[in-house]
Parts: sequence; structure tokens; C-alpha cells
Amino acid sequence: MSTRQQDIKPTRLLHDAARLLTSGVMAQAVALLVYPLLTRLYTTGQFGLFNIFLSLGGILVLFATLQYEYSIVLPREERQARWCLHAGVASTLVVVVCCIAMLPFRRSIALLLGAGGLEDYLWMLPVYVCGMALWQLTRYWLLRHRRVDLLSTNQVSQAVISAGGKVAGGYGGLAGGLIAASTAAPLLAWAITLLRTPAALLRTLLRLEHRGTRAAACRYRNFPFFTLPKALLESLSSNLPLLLMAPLFGLDAVGFVGMAMTLAMRPINIVGSSLNQVFYQRAATEVQQHRPVWGLCQRYLLWAFAVAVPVFVALYVWLPAICAWLLGDQWRESGEYIRVMLPWLLLVLMNHPVNFLPDLFGRQRGLFVFTAVRITLQAAALGLGFVLRSPHQTLLLYALAAAVVLVAQLLWFRHLALLHDRTL
Repeated sequence: MSTRQQDIKPTRLLHDAARLLTSGVMAQAVALLVYPLLTRLYTTGQFGLFNIFLSLGGILVLFATLQYEYSIVLPREERQARWCLHAGVASTLVVVVCCIAMLPFRRSIALLLGAGGLEDYLWMLPVYVCGMALWQLTRYWLLRHRRVDLLSTNQVSQAVISAGGKVAGGYGGLAGGLIAASTAAPLLAWAITLLRTPAALLRTLLRLEHRGTRAAACRYRNFPFFTLPKALLESLSSNLPLLLMAPLFGLDAVGFVGMAMTLAMRPINIVGSSLNQVFYQRAATEVQQHRPVWGLCQRYLLWAFAVAVPVFVALYVWLPAICAWLLGDQWRESGEYIRVMLPWLLLVLMNHPVNFLPDLFGRQRGLFVFTAVRITLQAAALGLGFVLRSPHQTLLLYALAAAVVLVAQLLWFRHLALLHDRTL
């Protein structure tokens, strides 16, 4: 490879990362700007129902794609990448049909979760799952073709549609406005993205080859067999407090904790996902061309630690006051919840952009073990917190259990990357 080509690739990587980060920040800004209004239009109980709905939907989206979206960027041949996408679409259709079949039991599901009133909105769940799953698959297809412009547009348009719908629903007195807007936004933003996608690129997606799709599903079976269970445990790790707190502490507590998780996790996930998508594609190319990958990861980790620690220290001091000013005095408690989550949040920020390493090296089983250990410790922490009958102590124990395992996971990521680099 020429020196010129070597110079271009890092520049392209930084450009793509900067563009995705910029659109992510813009999307987050839109969401945050409407929260002071939303917290005055909806009650904490309505936010509680909203958080439980999103928790259920997030888990079902993982089943829908079976994590095949991560396989789309891996094949050298274009048709094999298309087969991977079609495998994800097929599994999405199956899960959506199953969601529809569960609708007659929506009252029992709501009672089981201690969320009276949720039954009125569960009919939206299949629509939400379909929209989110289709976008997940499309996102990695566009990433493979380096259409960062379309990815950026979707991030912003989805945030604008969701925010506008929530505000309109609140002013219109629609109790389920939060849920309805979050259901419609992914599908509408996905449709807008498809309209802007070149026709030639879309035509390739319509070439259905059932035998090839089955072959791709079999070849990349590690994703549903190992990456999916890991992702499910990750999702439970984030959503378990919300799903379990309603019966024990009530919907208001779920509203406060859910708001804390939203304000804390959303910016971290946007930044982490944007970096992950770009680093994943770059690292996959490095591995295919037999080049080292640890240097790429190490630079990010050092940069993230140096920038995040001072910011997190400042946040610890000001969080309750910020939440009270931003959302209203009644939401100060959400700032207290975010405080106890800060060590966990820092380690999530450092892990997320490099958590593709086990996928690159076929070590999904090891990552699954780490995730299983983490959620086991977190479940034990939740149990102890419930015995103490304190939502704050429950969340503190939960966050500390996650932080301990994430430190060990980072060390394992380093081991995997160095092991690969030494074989070159």
C-alpha cells in the first residue's frame, strides 16, 4: 500500500467519526432541549410507563435482528453482505408476528410488570420493534458503503420527529404521547433515509436469494448464538431496575430512575455507538489486511479517560442542581440517581467503542461469560438493595457491580488485541 493511501485512511476515519459524532450531538441536543418542556407536560408516572415500554421494546428488537447487523460489514463479497441483511430481516418478521400474537395477553403482561395502564399502549410494540430492527439492519448496510451522510441524517431526523411528537402529544393531552412518538419516529426516519438512498444501492437489497440467506445465517451463527445472548444480558443489565422497581417502589420511582438513565446513558450511547461503528469498520479492515489493531484502541481509551474524568468530577458536584434547573424541582432526585451511576457510566464510555474486538476474533463466547457474570452480580446487588428497601442504595450497588466487571472486561479486550498483534 502506498504512503498516500495510508495517509488517506486515517483522515477518512476521523472525518467519518467526526460527522457521526456531530450528528449524534445534534440529536442529543434536540432531545435535551425538549425535556424541560416534557417534564412539565407529563407526570412521573407517565414517564414510568414510557420507560417500561422502551425496556420491553429494546429487548424484543435484539431478538428481531438476532444481531446479524454486525455481520454485514464483515464479508468481502457484496452479495454475502446482502444475505446477512436478509437474514436479519427474516428474523425481524418472525418476531413482529410473535408480538402481534401476544396482544390478547397485554393485560396480564401489564399486571405482571406492576404497570397498570400499560396495556393500552402495548399494541404499539410490534410497530416499534419493526421500525427499530429495520433501521439497525439498514444502518450497518449503509456503514459498509460508507454512507455516513445518510446515517447522520437519520440520527437527526429521528430525534426531531420523536421530540416534536412528544411535545405535540403533551399539549394535546395525549397520555401516551411519549410512547406514540417513540414508536413512529424510527419508522418515519427510516423511510426518509430510504428515499435519500441511491436507487442502485436499494436495488441490490431486493435481490432475494433464499439459499444464500440461509448460508449466511449459518456462517455467521456466532452472532445469534453468542452475541445475542450477550446483548440480551446487556439489555437486562440496563433495564432490569426499571422492570423490577415498579412492583416494589411504584411508577414514580421508575420515572425518576428512568429519567436518570435517559439523561446519563443517551449521550454516552450516542457517542459510543458512533465511534463503535467507525472503529469497527476500520478494525475489520486492519484484521483482513493483517495489520495491528491495539494501537487504534489504545489511542481512543487514553483520550476518553483524559477527557471524561474531569467532566465526570464536575458533574458529580452539579448534577442535582442541573436536573432541578433543567427539568423542574421535582426532578432533583434524578440528579442524585445519576451521581451514584457515574463510575459505571465512565467504564461504559470506555468499553462501548471497542467492544467489537471479540466479534473480530471469534471470541463471542468469552464476552458472553463476562456479561453473564456482570448481570449475575447486578441481580444480586438488586436483591440486596430491595432488602434494604431503598431505591438509591439499590441503584448504587447495581452500578458498582457493573463497574467491577467492566474493568476486568477492558483488560481482556487488551489481551485479545495484543494476542492478534503478536501473530503478525
